[in-house]
Amino acid sequence: MKKLLILLILLTSVLSVYGFDWPVKKVILTSTFGESRGDHFHTGIDLGGGAQPVFPISSGRVVFRYNSGQYSSVPIGLGNFIVLQHKGNIRSIYCHLKDNSIKTGVRSIAQSDQLGIIGDTGHSYGKHLHLSIIDFETHSILNPLTLLPPVKDKQPPIIKNVWMKTGDEEKKISETDTVKPSRVEILAEIYDLREDVSFIWKLAPYTIVLYENGVESARITFNSIVKNSGKLVLSGSKKSFTDIYASDWIYRLGSIELLEGENHLLILVKDFAGNESTRNFFIKAGKSR
Repeated sequence: MKKLLILLILLTSVLSVYGFDWPVKKVILTSTFGESRGDHFHTGIDLGGGAQPVFPISSGRVVFRYNSGQYSSVPIGLGNFIVLQHKGNIRSIYCHLKDNSIKTGVRSIAQSDQLGIIGDTGHSYGKHLHLSIIDFETHSILNPLTLLPPVKDKQPPIIKNVWMKTGDEEKKISETDTVKPSRVEILAEIYDLREDVSFIWKLAPYTIVLYENGVESARITFNSIVKNSGKLVLSGSKKSFTDIYASDWIYRLGSIELLEGENHLLILVKDFAGNESTRNFFIKAGKSR
């Protein structure tokens, strides 16, 4: 908790000093940092709103720009993109821009200068902007929401289904359960929701915490991602993608020891706006009825 508080203070300081702002006028958040992409973390956020102009999050210097077909060695997944260097050794990357919309021939970029237009180039399903922010001082990929102004959000996350797993056997947990004393892994189906649409559009939450008998047992917080022993892991936890995701929207919350008697489990989930949801489970370990 102390490390998280220090990190948040540092990120708030960066925001106040460098004045980062949203890269689009109409902010429609369609995907959040850390979401599952099948076999890897989503390393940024996605913004919708159609073919609207894209601006830098802060003034900076162009260190790379790419238009489709310009270099055969560049991976095509990002589509047309541009990379800016900002103060504090921060870089921002703007991806999937519309063909021929990227500003060329200019190195110094003011915050009011248009970089391009939202498109659907590269590996993209519909027009959107993918924004990634990298801190080269700490060699970490940052959650852009830690640097950008807050967005209106009153929709709490959803904790839908929770399972306990022993070996290959999974059992859905009810609010009160009786099981044999054992060590189990806790899995949970969790997601946040967009509140600007009338249908279910899932987003990754910001923090998931598991408590066992009032003591914190595990925590997942999508603040930043770093490379550790050749793998991308969540900063501060050393948890890789496969350590966190059992499948899309199903999180591995860690293993606990169910002792004889009543065991109280509490799952707390927060989104970045601070909205939170909880689920309580009282599991009696002993002879099954």
